[in-house]
Amino acid sequence: MKNLIHRRNVKSKPKDDYNACDDFFMLVLSAHILTAAMEFLGMGSLDDDPNPDIIPEGVHGFEKDLKKDILSSITSLIVHSYVDLSVMDKKQPPASDQRKAYACELLSLGLIYSEYSDAIREGDGDRVLRCWKYLLVLFKASGKKNYACETMAFLARYQFVLSPRMGHQLLWSRFINVHGKPGRNIPCDLHMEHLNRVLKNGVQNLSANKTEKAITRLGKCVGTVAQVLRTYDEEHNVGTKSSHHKAASSDKDLQQLVTELVVNTPFAEMKGRKLKRFKLKTTLMNSLKEDVMKTWMKDKWQALLAGLL
Repeated sequence: MKNLIHRRNVKSKPKDDYNACDDFFMLVLSAHILTAAMEFLGMGSLDDDPNPDIIPEGVHGFEKDLKKDILSSITSLIVHSYVDLSVMDKKQPPASDQRKAYACELLSLGLIYSEYSDAIREGDGDRVLRCWKYLLVLFKASGKKNYACETMAFLARYQFVLSPRMGHQLLWSRFINVHGKPGRNIPCDLHMEHLNRVLKNGVQNLSANKTEKAITRLGKCVGTVAQVLRTYDEEHNVGTKSSHHKAASSDKDLQQLVTELVVNTPFAEMKGRKLKRFKLKTTLMNSLKEDVMKTWMKDKWQALLAGLL
């Protein structure tokens, strides 16, 4: 898929260019969401009409509330058909179609990531908390020990250690919206990185006037400086060079990915299909044993009480 849409800036290690990898993954996820919906609705292309047995003809003329109910019902059916977030379910049989299993796993984990990202943008602490509960299992199952410990500490402190006031602050003081517009929140630590960048640029521009007193004064007003720079850019329509063509390019790439996926029918059950590079015996969420997870959580709880976590 990376080669299909010529995303040469997507690195093998996401940390080398996080923004490029994030943009590419969200595009791939959107393509899988559309393909799953098309498979369920019996559509061969994005321009086809859905199966009238699933979505009645003339639905555009229905009342708004009825259309909303139909959309909610169809969406729920699609999710339950292709998304599997079961945790430590011993009854899950091995997948007979590795291609479909991989597509469903990408869809399932991708939707968690998308939900988490959207909850941050909206500044929704409750949704972030729900996502962290899934992320705890994912980090533990994928061997990300440090992330798993941090997640365990966060959830334990919120649920059992902190006072209601401190718990509320922990949950809702994690975001900042410097633009004042809906859906434009970012994590507070990312905002600090932005301020550090402004400070470094300011120190660099001091040139010969770089003294301890000047640097201290700049550090105290860095928030105001950042606001002035941001306001100037907004009033003069200053943006990145690629932002003007980004939407059109993404739409074209998305159509290419969907067309490629439809040809390969990843969400149609075909027994015996295999993948060369991936072999999924079970989903990541379901790869942990319940007793192992409980023992690990008890150990981390004791470490937290002892001040070691």
